[in-house]
Amino acid sequence: EACVEAGAAFPHQVARRVFVHPDSPALGAHWMSKTASFHELKLTNNLCDEQNHVILSTLHRYQPYIHCVEVCQVYGEHVVVERTSFAFPETQFTEIGRA
Repeated sequence: EACVEAGAAFPHQVARRVFVHPDSPALGAHWMSKTASFHELKLTNNLCDEQNHVILSTLHRYQPYIHCVEVCQVYGEHVVVERTSFAFPETQFTEIGRA
């Protein structure tokens, strides 16, 4: 069987939203002192969401990442020193929407 182009699949471009942990920013000692919980992270496939949930596209595969950003203060401003990202393959999922 051959694939046939059927037109534009996604006419609307979804604005990317990133979840910032409510304890952030914090020192490494804080993150090591207890389990980091993401119970406040909310996902939706509603393109009209106004509650700042992370918007997903139906039938897309997702790989969550945790981004750690090391900063230092220079003249009272936070300056990024290093960025490290972590992905855990066991957290991959496909958004299937609601029936």
